Amino acid sequence: MVEDGIFLVPTLLSMHTLAHHSVEWGRSEGAGRNAARALEQHERSFRTALDAGVRVATGTDWVLDVVGEMELMVRYGLTPMQAVVAATATAAEVVGLAARIGTIAPGMLADLIVINGNPLNSIEELRCVELVIKNGVVYQPRALQEALGCEAQRPLPSRA
Repeated sequence: MVEDGIFLVPTLLSMHTLAHHSVEWGRSEGAGRNAARALEQHERSFRTALDAGVRVATGTDWVLDVVGEMELMVRYGLTPMQAVVAATATAAEVVGLAARIGTIAPGMLADLIVINGNPLNSIEELRCVELVIKNGVVYQPRALQEALGCEAQRPLPSRA
């Protein structure tokens, strides 16, 4: 993969979710056990790829939980910064859009999120979004914050 420039998009969250929530989702305990065994192998494969220098991009079958995928990537060996890059610049490269999205630079589309914290200290900070800027329009996702339990966020620091 390294030699041929092939990216790894591991989709860790799907197997993790099945391994840990199969029974509550109406699946058999056996399905959960099988998923747990597969997840162990998935984790080993992910770590082996990282050790070999394979470039990793974030992708998930759970569209609404990219942060969950990033959390697992960090748990399995990426730094928080590497997880952020995997979800932005590298993911844009994988889908052939790196010239337009994935980084903050002149001429790039400026779709951004503002969080009240530092994801480099704790990747989970990405769960509580204060603002979304999409095509130059600012959105304040209050309903999303409430659904994720972030309604008691610290106030944004003021500029001195």
